[in-house]
Amino acid sequence: MKHLLAYLLVRRADGSWEAGSYRSLEGLLAAWNGVPDVKACGIVHVGFWRPDSGEFEDAAAGKPGRVILTEAAKWALPPAFRSSSRPCGDAGGLRLFEALSGWGYERDEEPGDEMAQEEVRAAGMAEPDASALEPWLREVRIQRPKLWRAAFGAGIADDKTYWSNEVSLSGAERDELAAVRYNHMAGSEPTEETILAGLKFAPPWLLGMDIDALQLSVRASNCLASANVFRIAGIVTLGPEGVRKIPNMGAKSVHQITEKILSAFRSGSAHCSRHSSHHNDLPAIPMESIAGKQSDGPQEHTDRLARTATQPSVENFSAGLRVALSYCDEKEAKILSLRMGLHGKRQTLDSCGENMSVTRERVRQIEAKAMKKIKTMMTDWIERIEEGVSDALSGRSEPLPLLGLEIVDPWFAGTGDNEAPLEFAFEHFFYTQPFWLMRSGGQTYLTAISREGWAETLRKTKALIADFVSGDKSIPEDDAKCLAESMLSGAGEELRPLLWAEVTRWANFSKAPSGVSLLASFGLGAESVVEAVLLESDRPLHYEEIAKRCAARGKVIAIRRIHHAAAKIGILMAPGVFGLEMHFPLSDDETGSVVSEVENMLLEAPGKQWHADEIVEDLGGRGLDLGGRLNKYILNHALKSSKILAYLGRLVWAVKSGSTRGKADRIGVWQAVVALLEKNGGPMRTEEIRNRLSNERGLGGTSLMLVQSDPLIRVGESEWGLLWRDVPFSEKDADRLVEEMESAMEAKGEGLHTSEIVGALRSCADLASRVKDPVLLVALAARSGRMKPARGGYVHPVAWEGSRRYCLNEAMAAALAEAGKAGWSLAALAARASGFFGRDIPSTVASRLLISVGAVYDEELAIWCKPAADGTTLGDEDEAGLEDEAGEADESCQDFPPSEGSGVSSSTTAQGV
Repeated sequence: MKHLLAYLLVRRADGSWEAGSYRSLEGLLAAWNGVPDVKACGIVHVGFWRPDSGEFEDAAAGKPGRVILTEAAKWALPPAFRSSSRPCGDAGGLRLFEALSGWGYERDEEPGDEMAQEEVRAAGMAEPDASALEPWLREVRIQRPKLWRAAFGAGIADDKTYWSNEVSLSGAERDELAAVRYNHMAGSEPTEETILAGLKFAPPWLLGMDIDALQLSVRASNCLASANVFRIAGIVTLGPEGVRKIPNMGAKSVHQITEKILSAFRSGSAHCSRHSSHHNDLPAIPMESIAGKQSDGPQEHTDRLARTATQPSVENFSAGLRVALSYCDEKEAKILSLRMGLHGKRQTLDSCGENMSVTRERVRQIEAKAMKKIKTMMTDWIERIEEGVSDALSGRSEPLPLLGLEIVDPWFAGTGDNEAPLEFAFEHFFYTQPFWLMRSGGQTYLTAISREGWAETLRKTKALIADFVSGDKSIPEDDAKCLAESMLSGAGEELRPLLWAEVTRWANFSKAPSGVSLLASFGLGAESVVEAVLLESDRPLHYEEIAKRCAARGKVIAIRRIHHAAAKIGILMAPGVFGLEMHFPLSDDETGSVVSEVENMLLEAPGKQWHADEIVEDLGGRGLDLGGRLNKYILNHALKSSKILAYLGRLVWAVKSGSTRGKADRIGVWQAVVALLEKNGGPMRTEEIRNRLSNERGLGGTSLMLVQSDPLIRVGESEWGLLWRDVPFSEKDADRLVEEMESAMEAKGEGLHTSEIVGALRSCADLASRVKDPVLLVALAARSGRMKPARGGYVHPVAWEGSRRYCLNEAMAAALAEAGKAGWSLAALAARASGFFGRDIPSTVASRLLISVGAVYDEELAIWCKPAADGTTLGDEDEAGLEDEAGEADESCQDFPPSEGSGVSSSTTAQGV
């Protein structure tokens, strides 16, 4: 979307140019005042595009130290910024004017310009500020300056003076001004389909034209005469629906009327004035009274005049409502009372029909008949409603609450209690709804903008603000507010504060180091709030600290959502610590050096896959540790800019081979591991396997993840062997051990922990005693397909859904549930969770477990309280990491894989599974 901007083109004394665009006059002035070259010339233009600097070379070369304005800039600037009345040149089709004041200097009008000023002074009034003009006149002033000078010289400064003074213009000027005004107010050029509805925006010379001059058919003329319409202005009173509902008025006649009126409009003021009720120059015809000033017609017309003369004078809106209903019979009054909501909620046609035991269509017919009576007998009251609300809204810069209407205009006293009837009046007493009751924040406001217009403005404003803060951009809050409020002009512009209040529901602000409030992100999601928090911080933050800062902003978000949002929009710089590009510790040059060095390193061994830990260690050996600022996470982010390296996931990198490689490309080395074990003649530890493969085959040892598959079997903690060689009993004995394990679990009703298995095998104690590490028994159980390893080092029958034992986070959640809202200390919770778990849980692990289950820490009381209602917890991977820490206290606390599958794939975990 293009936006209207101010452009400053500066020509220096050496002939060079520079250009800038600005959203405010203050920014433009600051840029001009900051130009160091006193002999520089400035060109100022306002528009949707920036003209080419070269087009202004001739104009700027002879004006050192001066400012030259394009015509658009001249009329857009406030009156204090004087400029020459006559052009001083042109460039690229743009007329140019010399600035006389407001740019750091003052100058008088040069000879020859006074004549143009006198033309303006002849009108006897000061030229108004463009921003104070009505929207359609503002359009004339900016886009058609010649027409504006003629109109202003004729004394036209608003819509009221247009009706009284437009006759002073030439014929061509009258036609052009009428066309601009109509197109702006109606929203498009007139057509046969829209001319009747848009007649209220027509010029006086068209509305004053006699119906006879249209040369209609006899039927069409008689129908209009029967409705007391003898001039085109009378059709405004009826409206399109009123014309169609005139008795005997057929579709063909309506089409003829619209066709003739459109033709008359296009013929212009000269044609229409000749056929006006006033045969000389057409005099001023005020719009508010033109419909009532028709030519004398047949005798029937006196009936309408008599009715108008006998209209009752009502003291306020509520009194007029009672009088209006008095013109209706009992059934009509009841239906209108229900439809208006006089005694409760407004009723629909269907509900009224049910209430009165008639059809929906019958209710509509009765309502239409009653409305016709009221519109005929209460025209003054209806006009008073429109005039009163229009005056109350005129010139307002703040929204008008409904309760404030009676303060602005006492004639509307009691309107607060008649909200529904007033809304009904807006919808039904006028042919086009002039006002709308807008409800926002529990308050009702009056406005002239339509419901659809407000919704569209709100949608466009949100899209505009979101577009401005997309990516890493941010703008000052004041600029964002100005941008949003500029979306409302004309009807409804008093709602600008409400528009900004609605937009800020989606906005997230942060403080810049200078103290200026910046619009950092736009949206209601966790990502937007987290982004705003990180933008405000001068350092990367742990996700727990981000959660606290979000809460301080009044945005309480589950810790898990904070973690996900930070990972999505931020950069992982340390375990659980996230930042933005602004927090990245390496400069562009340093990043380039690191990437180049790593690319060279990996190209030396193109078949090898490297873990970020290995790369950091190797770089440190080469003296490229950047003062300790380089870790595996910083390196991982830096390498993403490489075009020749492929990221394989889990901090693993390799050289691309033909196409980008992924997780499926990790090297399968199962056969290599089996061959290595055979060659070794006995079991080997994971680290030993890793080192041997790295040295002998160039495979990244730190990225290996071993998976149990015959003949590869786990014989101990981080120790692997061969099934046919390193198991101390036969296949039949292994089956006996598994059956005994299953019987022990069935009898106990719960799974067994690794440390409990040997003690449970009483009938097979001799076989079990041969096992050096019970991990082998778990491996055999998993291999049988009858047992299934579970988190926490447990094993259980496959038929069970789980081990029926607490794992770490479940034990901590149970302890926290006992603590309740009162909360417990870390030590107390760790002790209680250890009881559920069956083994001791270290305090360091306990604190991380509490975070994983969403517990809240009270710093003053030094206690942990019950978690958030959504029960957010960490995922399996995070929990597995916590259990690895718990393994320091109990080495038997391990996770085991399923027995199915084969092969070896790379992983960030050095210890295999």
